[in-house]
Amino acid sequence: MSDDPNARQGLRLLRRYRAATLAFGDRRAHVQFVFSPATGRIVMPVGSDAAALDEFTLYLPTESDCDATALLIPARIERPEAEESVDRWSAYHGLPPGGCAWTSSRVLGIKSTADSGDAVMDEAALTVANPLGRSEFGVIRAANADRPRLTRAVHAITGASVSGALCVGVDELGIDIRAPFGIVRIEFPAAAADAAAAEAMLREHILARGDAA
Repeated sequence: MSDDPNARQGLRLLRRYRAATLAFGDRRAHVQFVFSPATGRIVMPVGSDAAALDEFTLYLPTESDCDATALLIPARIERPEAEESVDRWSAYHGLPPGGCAWTSSRVLGIKSTADSGDAVMDEAALTVANPLGRSEFGVIRAANADRPRLTRAVHAITGASVSGALCVGVDELGIDIRAPFGIVRIEFPAAAADAAAAEAMLREHILARGDAA
C-alpha cells in the first residue's frame, strides 16, 4: 500500500464499490465486479463489444449518482473457468449473465466527483493485491461465525436492513457483506497489516456493534 496519503485515500475510495456504470465509446452498461486478491485488478463480465476495446471508464456507483470515476485498461480473460476471481464474482453477485466476456482490468486512475482536484493517477497505488492473501478466508469465517450478530452489526453501522448478512470478502481496508440489494462495504478504522489485525478490528469495531444493537 502506498505511503502517499492521497493515493491511500484513492484506494479506499475505489474499494468502496462493487457495481458501476461502464462507459465504452458512446455506450453505457451496468456492471458488477470484484477485485482479484492476487493482482488487485478489476474482474467483471461485459458484452463482447465492450471486451474488444482498449479502455473503460467506470462511474461509481452509477453515472446518475456518481461519487467517482475510474479509468481502466482491460484485458480479456480467455479461460474464465480457470480464473479464481470468476468464482469469487459468483460468490459476490450470483450467476453471471449469459453470453458475456470476462475481463481483468488494470486501474490507472480514480477521480472523486466531490473534489475536482482530488485525483489519483497511479496504477501501482490502485491496482494492489490483497495483502491478507489466503489468510483472508480465516477472517471471513470469523465474520460469519455468528451471522445474526453480523446482521445486527451491519444495521447498526450502516442503517441498512439486511436479512442474513454474509461476509464474502475481506481486505486490509474493510469487509464486504452480501445483501439482497447488493454489496455493503464496511471499512476498518485503519489499514490492517495482516490477518490478525484485520480479525481484531472485525471483532472490536464491527462485530461488537452487533452486541449493542
